[in-house]
Amino acid sequence: MKRIMVIAIGLAAIAVPTLAQTSAEQLNAAEYQRMMSGGPPASSTPPPMPAADGCPPGTHWEDAGYVKHSKWRPAHCARN
Repeated sequence: MKRIMVIAIGLAAIAVPTLAQTSAEQLNAAEYQRMMSGGPPASSTPPPMPAADGCPPGTHWEDAGYVKHSKWRPAHCARN
């Protein structure tokens, strides 16, 4: 019985890193495919800056930054 347990633990120790490597390779392949297909940018990238006339009339472009009470505001079109 002890031999069976030792063999089972040994096989599990070999199989777990192989499975983990396979899932990492799958994630890398999926990310590569997304990049090559022109998918959406990663969520960590800032939104693209609009053109100078990108805001509707009566608004202006405000850059991202901190405002009162240390609150972060993303870049956006704001009313005049």
